[in-house]
Amino acid sequence: MATHSPKNILITGAAGFIASHVANRLVRNYPGYKIVVLDKLDYCSNLKNLLPSKPSPNFKFVKGDIGSADLVNYLLITESIDTIMHFAAQTHVDNSFGNSFEFTKNNIYGTHVLLEACKVTGQIRRFIHVSTDEVYGETDEDAVVGNHEASQLLPTNPYSATKAGAEMLVMAYGRSYGLPVITTRGNNVYGPNQFPEKLIPKFILLAMRGQPLPIHGDGSNVRSYLYCEDVAEAFEVILHKGEVGHVYNIGTKKERRVIDVAEDICRLFSRDAKASIKYVDNRPFNDQRYFLDDEKLKNLGWSERTTWEDGLKKTIEWYTKNPDWWGDVSGALLPHPRMLMMPGGVERHFEGSEEGNPASYASCNTKMVVPTSRNPGSPYQPSLKFLLYGRTGWIGGLLGQLCDKQGIAYAYGKGRLEDRASLLADIQNFKPTHVFNAAGVTGRPNVDWCESHKTETIRANVAGTLTLADVCREHGLLMINFATGCIFEYDAKHPEGSGIGFKEEDKPNFIGSFYSKTKAMVEELLNEYDNVCTLRVRMPISSDLNNPRNFITKISRYNKVVNIPNSMTILDELLPISIEMAKRNLKGIWNFTNPGVVSHNEILEMYKKYIEPEFKWANFTLEEQAKVIVAPRSNNEMDSSKLKKEFPELLGIKESLIKMPEKCCLCIVQKQASNPMNKCGKNPTLTRPERSSKADRADLSIIRKFDADLCTVFMLCVRPVSQLSPSNPNFRCEKMAMRRLLLFLKPFDANPVLHSDGFSRVTSPQILRHLENRHAVHREAIKFCKDVLQLKPVDWEAVFRNDLSEPISNVDLVVTVGGDGTLLQASHLLDESIPVLGVNSDPTQVDEVEEFGNQFDASRSTGHLCAATVNNFEQVLDSVLSGVASPSKLSRLSISVNSELLTKYPLNDILIAHPCPASVSRFSFKIRNEQPCSPLLNCRSSGLRISTAAGSTAAMRSAGGFPMPILSRDLQYMVREPMTPGKLSNFMHGMVLSDQSIEMAWLCNDGVIYIDGSHVCHPIQYGDVIEISSKAPSLKVFLPHLPRPRV
Repeated sequence: MATHSPKNILITGAAGFIASHVANRLVRNYPGYKIVVLDKLDYCSNLKNLLPSKPSPNFKFVKGDIGSADLVNYLLITESIDTIMHFAAQTHVDNSFGNSFEFTKNNIYGTHVLLEACKVTGQIRRFIHVSTDEVYGETDEDAVVGNHEASQLLPTNPYSATKAGAEMLVMAYGRSYGLPVITTRGNNVYGPNQFPEKLIPKFILLAMRGQPLPIHGDGSNVRSYLYCEDVAEAFEVILHKGEVGHVYNIGTKKERRVIDVAEDICRLFSRDAKASIKYVDNRPFNDQRYFLDDEKLKNLGWSERTTWEDGLKKTIEWYTKNPDWWGDVSGALLPHPRMLMMPGGVERHFEGSEEGNPASYASCNTKMVVPTSRNPGSPYQPSLKFLLYGRTGWIGGLLGQLCDKQGIAYAYGKGRLEDRASLLADIQNFKPTHVFNAAGVTGRPNVDWCESHKTETIRANVAGTLTLADVCREHGLLMINFATGCIFEYDAKHPEGSGIGFKEEDKPNFIGSFYSKTKAMVEELLNEYDNVCTLRVRMPISSDLNNPRNFITKISRYNKVVNIPNSMTILDELLPISIEMAKRNLKGIWNFTNPGVVSHNEILEMYKKYIEPEFKWANFTLEEQAKVIVAPRSNNEMDSSKLKKEFPELLGIKESLIKMPEKCCLCIVQKQASNPMNKCGKNPTLTRPERSSKADRADLSIIRKFDADLCTVFMLCVRPVSQLSPSNPNFRCEKMAMRRLLLFLKPFDANPVLHSDGFSRVTSPQILRHLENRHAVHREAIKFCKDVLQLKPVDWEAVFRNDLSEPISNVDLVVTVGGDGTLLQASHLLDESIPVLGVNSDPTQVDEVEEFGNQFDASRSTGHLCAATVNNFEQVLDSVLSGVASPSKLSRLSISVNSELLTKYPLNDILIAHPCPASVSRFSFKIRNEQPCSPLLNCRSSGLRISTAAGSTAAMRSAGGFPMPILSRDLQYMVREPMTPGKLSNFMHGMVLSDQSIEMAWLCNDGVIYIDGSHVCHPIQYGDVIEISSKAPSLKVFLPHLPRPRV
């Protein structure tokens, strides 16, 4: 019998239960082996399982998915892998019934990717595939001989079917390509580190908490249990002594009923079994027995060493010492867990690792540590990961704040709702447990906008929401969808003032506005999805009176209002409930309002009493209101008894509103405490980077003392003087041109060239000091811009550019702080309706370039697109807000690949080239609509660059092009480094007029469209037809008043 001596072993799924014990054993016993472990860190994986191996020099962890062919091939080649032990799989049977496609994807497709990589590299000497005893199917109750390795495979559930399917692939690659494969099929394993979805750890944790132990059915089901270290030893034996092409059962002939296991655990905890065991409904498809014949493995020299009693004691002792190893697992401990398995899970960290260090993405060359949590100080709930859509919206932003407070891992989706591919990428990258959709079109400044933008409204509110729901269903994800209650109006069955509200099952009866029509339409369609929780929000109110979408703020700005009772949503109270609903996996439609109704006059009376005693308003009728609005408004009462029953602590609308004044005061006081303006209303000196000055500020119009119950605070309400003399008969204050701003920031990077990969290092103290100084300047620039905005009569929020890739909406102006690159990245998220103002936080100085030359990576911008620097930001901003300055419309590139339009519009330029710089790019192109007709050019070069007028002063000019007038809608193209252009050399560089386009055919196997440098990349392949023109929506940019180059 030949033995195998591996050198470099790849273990997949190594942060899971069994594989971690195998990995730790091999690292410990064989210091001469290099052990590379790969895991995507699913919900049942934990990096702490690999703590014993972390200090070892022969150990390396890689976070990644076996479904990534590029990653797998890279690891096999760069790590010189000669042996694979393939453990990675979805394993929990119950979950496979609700999300079988995820099992197919992981267990079959992932295995296929590994096998194909082994075939291509041709260097694998052993491929050990880990399967399960469940592929044999249910064993007869009276069978005295277990299933041997040649027994027929008769899987009875989706999990075992996918494992059997993977086995077939392994066998096929062994026979067709000579891949040296070995397959194992194992019994139930127990021991330390196991996620408590399995029987033994679940019972142990419940017993530790003094909770009943749920038994499915009568507890007569029989299983065979092996201790984890015995199983790890079995894999060690198979690795060295197993014969290629063979299958090995890893099991024991000692069987136990589930009821016996529960009684043994109760006995070790000194609990009365009869009182502690609770019989519950049997789970579906619960096979009675699995029984294996393990003689073949024993012939290799392996045998079970740990008795049931000793193994159970060791396991209980470990869980007693490590009760919080998996964090909050309350969902897994339920008798019938709901939707426990989700694609992906929570990244857990090595104890004592670089947590809290923002640079801790990778440690030394022998290990890799996953990124740390965004809020390590908060209580951590590793069973939850929320993917949020609607970051720039009010509710979406508040959800992120709540997740921070509750310590819930979350991320904002980067994809557009109507773009299925981008949604799939979001889910694949973040692997959430729940998805919250707070995105959609509500209109700016109100729903009247939707009447003239019907296509955009349908795309976002209907197509986008349905696409997201469908993607979530495909991945077994619950989607919490924030909908609206503005789909009803008072009628004969629900008359005003009757107390009879619309219930969840009632059909919408209000389609007076196009916005409400789309919302009613999508709600009806969402009823067909069993993975959606629809929350009908109405007239949302919060304690933040500075938010213009707050219903109190809205009606306080009108001189006249309609006095009519309505149901409303207090966000301070109900948004936390939405998170709790996600935790409980609630589904269906819910009226998401506080019980009862409140009239508009009642709200304004409270506003006058607690906020502004001199406030005045008048009422007008619905008929009078209709004359000044485009679309009718919905008025109704919602029956929230269903929500009240689920959450008895929910307050009625008036009771909740009574508590609002105190919250409002605290909110305003907190804002004022962070405001650089002092309590007397005087302006402090704001320090700009490298200089200081004083600037004019908005007047304090109201300083009023507020006294409510025992709460006495001072309120500071900042309004510009112009708003105190209303000239508009319908509005409380005169509208400004811009009220909502988004501050779009370049991230901090103290040492942009100090890479850990060894390719780029700076050692000069002079340059290091310079880089640190530049970092400080950028940080101070951001702080200064925030201080300026804090004193302006606008609502604003700040976001780093790397944290946002969802289209920006519901703002009137985007202010970028960084350089041209930051403005370019923002441009990809903007349509033609929102202007952008660029602030160059640290422009390059000529003397610095001359001083340092090419000694360091000068990533700072000259800011051709930035209208302001820190020195004149406030002056430029005032001119923008007052309407003195007007934005220029810059042309952008429109790109379609095979007639499908790309969603990103380049502002500067694109480069179409082979992804490998050393490879030749082969393509043909011609100018369409050119007179006389241009020739078809067949090129072999390093790529084709096409620029707008704005981009003509950047890379195009460096490549030998010419600058163009900034407002030109023409394009400029250049074939980079053409090989032997010959007679066609005159066509290698030229213009594309605004009514023309470039049509290009790509003739290489691989290619990439680089958009605005490397900000966005789009892959192309052989035969793709690409069309480029300047017909994209223009972008409004406030430009600097500098002389512009001319042709």
